[in-house]
Amino acid sequence: MHLNIFIILITVFIWVESLPANQLNLQLATESGRNYSEFGQRKFVSRLIGRAQYQHNFDKTFVRFKTRFAPEFFDYDFQTNTLKFSGNVFVSRNLKNFTWQSRFFSKNYYYRSPAYNNISFHIFSLGSTVRYPVNQFVEVNWGLDLHLRDTSTDPHNRLNSIVGEIGTLLNINQESNAQLDLSVERFHIEERFAPTFSPLNSGWRYGPTIRLHHKSDYLYTLQYQYIIHSTELSSEFSDEHNFQMVWGLIFNKKWSFFLYLNYQFRDETKNEVPLNIAYSPINNENWYYLQLGYDILKHLEIYIKAGYMKDDLLYRELAIEESQFLLGFNISN
Repeated sequence: MHLNIFIILITVFIWVESLPANQLNLQLATESGRNYSEFGQRKFVSRLIGRAQYQHNFDKTFVRFKTRFAPEFFDYDFQTNTLKFSGNVFVSRNLKNFTWQSRFFSKNYYYRSPAYNNISFHIFSLGSTVRYPVNQFVEVNWGLDLHLRDTSTDPHNRLNSIVGEIGTLLNINQESNAQLDLSVERFHIEERFAPTFSPLNSGWRYGPTIRLHHKSDYLYTLQYQYIIHSTELSSEFSDEHNFQMVWGLIFNKKWSFFLYLNYQFRDETKNEVPLNIAYSPINNENWYYLQLGYDILKHLEIYIKAGYMKDDLLYRELAIEESQFLLGFNISN
C-alpha cells in the first residue's frame, strides 16, 4: 500500500470523527479549456483538483495533514492523461529555547499516453528542522532531509539523497521577511534491475537559496536558488538556476488577481552521463500563469487562467510544451 493512501486514511478518519470545522479545510476545483500545443493532436484539456487539510494545536505542538489529488485529461478521447497525487504531514513543537519541526512527504506521478509511453514515479521525503530565535528580528535554522524517488517505468532507477541546510530568517517588519539558506546534497542514482557492472551515479549539489515574502493588502513570495552540480562520472561542473514567484492582489473584496511563475535552467552540456542514471530534479516543470478570479458566493469562486507550461518528461528525451486558456470553478468550505 502506498504511503499516500495511509495519509488519506488519516484525513478521512479525522473527518468522520467530526472534528471542529475551522480545523478542517476541504477544497475542490475543476477547470477546462483549450490546449495549444504542437505535441500530438491535443486540442482540449480538463483538470480536477481536490485538496484536504486538517490542523490542530495540542498545547505546545502543532500538527497538520494535507492531501492533493489532481487528474488531467487531454483531448476528447482521454487517451492522454496524468494523475498527480500527494500527501504530507507537518509537526511543530515549541521547546524551551527553540522550535523543533518534522515533516513527511509522499507523491505519486502517473503519465499515460500512446505518444510517449507510460511514465510512473514515486517520491518519499522525511526531514527535520530546528529553529532558534536570536531576537525578535533574527532566527537561525538547521535542517536535514532524506529523499527517495523510484521510477517504476523504464529505466527503473532509484534516487537516494540526503540534504543538509543551514540558514537565517530576518523579520523586516510585521508584513515582510527575508531568508537566506545554504544547502548541501549528496545523491546516488542506480538502476534497480541492472546487472552488477552497471555504473552508479554519485555526486554533490550545493548552493544558496534566497526568499522574500510580503503580505498586506497584496502579497508576493520570491525565491531564487543557485546550485552547483557535480558527479563522479565527470570532471566538469554544471550550474542550475531555479526561480519561483507568486504575486497576488485582492480588490473590491470579491476580485482577485494572481501571477504564478516557476522557471529553472540547467546547463547539462558540461556534465554528460548516461540518460538512465542522469540526475533529474524532482520538479521538472517550467510554467507561468495569470489568474483572474471572482467570488460568486461565499464558498464559490469562478476564474479564468491563461499561461504556458513545459514539462520535461522524466528520463525521456522529450517534453510536453503547451499554452493553455482555462475556465475554472473553486469550491471550499
